[in-house]
Amino acid sequence: MREISNPEFLPEGPQEPVFGASADEGKSMRTRMLGRSAMEGSNRPEVAPRAAERASLGELPRAGEPLERHPEVAEPLRQGLEHTRAGIERWNEQDQARAEHWFGSSSPEVREHLRGTFERIDGAKSEVRLRPFGPELTNEERANTFAYVEPYLHVQGQEYDVHVGELYSEADGPPDSQSGVIVHELSHFYDLGATEDFEDDYGHDGARRVADRSVTDALYTGDNIEYFYEEYEQEARRAR
Repeated sequence: MREISNPEFLPEGPQEPVFGASADEGKSMRTRMLGRSAMEGSNRPEVAPRAAERASLGELPRAGEPLERHPEVAEPLRQGLEHTRAGIERWNEQDQARAEHWFGSSSPEVREHLRGTFERIDGAKSEVRLRPFGPELTNEERANTFAYVEPYLHVQGQEYDVHVGELYSEADGPPDSQSGVIVHELSHFYDLGATEDFEDDYGHDGARRVADRSVTDALYTGDNIEYFYEEYEQEARRAR
């Protein structure tokens, strides 16, 4: 965890993260968290959406597939990022309140950091390739993980591989939409956002704890970036 003495200090550019979850494997995994790590196995809902509801959200990729082949995700992502970036440019009272809620500050430095992060994520969306989970995941990990990425394997100029699972296919937000999960995962890549995951601070409550603790930590936490985006994604849904 990054410690700073001045909560308003923002490092220049993305910092290489030390991942809290799955550090041994070098993965950054978006797991289902309900107040504490879902990987601990308790408090996890046992009821899954009906098959018809899952099908309406699109099928899981059988192999590496461009995100553009999944318009049910690609279009909400485009619209959600458009609304997010418009909000950062507008920066009215509501936009600043969202920043203060998820990052603990709406200072000019925070605004500029978010502007850069979402500009890079927006620019990368056409280079996203969805892949199924690898065989190295345990059954428990598969059951509790939306998606994961391996940022250390990414070579600049190549596509961004995002591995997605059954939870991803069921995500319809809030709190987690499919496009929000993609934003979360893209934010982990070193050249996009260099965010990390804090194992004890997943989910809405965890993200709020991070924001209360440190502006810098919040700006470099995947959930905080995602949940800031999710507010605009919901705004985009209402505007359709």
